[in-house]
Amino acid sequence: MLFAVPAGEGRKPAQAISDSEALNAKSKKFVDYARDFLDMQTSYVDERLDSDIAGSLYEVANHNMERSGLLSSLVSVYEGTACSKRHDGYLALVNTEILTASKQIGLDIKAVQLGIADTAKPGLAAEALRMKNDLQGLKEKLEQIGKSLEQEQTATHQPVVHPGTRYQKA
Repeated sequence: MLFAVPAGEGRKPAQAISDSEALNAKSKKFVDYARDFLDMQTSYVDERLDSDIAGSLYEVANHNMERSGLLSSLVSVYEGTACSKRHDGYLALVNTEILTASKQIGLDIKAVQLGIADTAKPGLAAEALRMKNDLQGLKEKLEQIGKSLEQEQTATHQPVVHPGTRYQKA
């Protein structure tokens, strides 16, 4: 993802942020969602259904905050091992974790959609829709990172490891 900075005196050209920085930024968004849904859950205490929906959305936000934060750290370690003997080992691990997380986020998107459909609170529905869109963005980012990692594995002639399979040495 590029953030453009207009060229001119004293300004640097646009630079891409690393994948780990992008995932860390997404993690911070989910901190805000978790806080908002927790606030909504306590404010809807007299309306059980909406309180439960807000609580469920809080859990989704909290899990994805943790998930994207951990993936950010894992990708950061991987990015820092480019010249290391451990690079190939990290490549398979990061790729597996990215693919697994992407599938889990797909399930979270469906859960958020159910929450949007069931609530009578427009504010709760609007915040849930924003989070759903950010979850889709996170899933797309993870899929993009995963494709990049698979291309690197192919280029280095390593076996591509998919979730649920075991890595075996020949």
